[in-house]
Amino acid sequence: MEKKTTTKQGKSADKGSDSPSPRTGSRSRKAPKARHRGTKAAALKSANLEALEKPQDARYGLLIAQPQLEALPGDFATFDWNDDYRGHALVRVIRHGIDYGVFEKMAEPMPFEQEAWATILNTTTRTLDRYKKEHRSFKSQQTERIIEIKQLYQKGVDVFGDKDNFDAWLETENLSLGRIRPVSLLDTSVGIHMVKDELGRIEHGILA
Repeated sequence: MEKKTTTKQGKSADKGSDSPSPRTGSRSRKAPKARHRGTKAAALKSANLEALEKPQDARYGLLIAQPQLEALPGDFATFDWNDDYRGHALVRVIRHGIDYGVFEKMAEPMPFEQEAWATILNTTTRTLDRYKKEHRSFKSQQTERIIEIKQLYQKGVDVFGDKDNFDAWLETENLSLGRIRPVSLLDTSVGIHMVKDELGRIEHGILA
């Protein structure tokens, strides 16, 4: 009886000593794979973000260099919206935001005073003064509005053939626009498009 007892105890002891080792081994082999997958996913995510920050030309797949913000305003008068390369560059400028100094160069030929610009950009004259003093950049939405106004103004001067004539038209009540002054529509994108459409009708000889 004692031998049987000893044998059973020996077998149970052997089983107890053998069972932990395969479990421990399986855990140690799985851990590095999990860490490897996490590192690989992080690397892919980083690569994707980097690709998004460097847009490519839609036609040639070429990386577009960071635009020189101060050099672009002079091109806006003849900007070709169908040019893929320049279009991407302009998008990047809008996302970056133009600083107040660039804004002043763009606004110089236009007749709008500080109060008018504050209305157009949905801000206050105090905020514009602070931007000027602190050399701050405009937000993306404001930058896009400034560029829209620049494009509209150049279009108007081309249609009327004279800056003074177009300035007067902006301040005159327009029957086609609901007997309101075109300048009062420039604080919204829809209003800007309405004025552009009216300029297009005038350009083609369609008068109200």
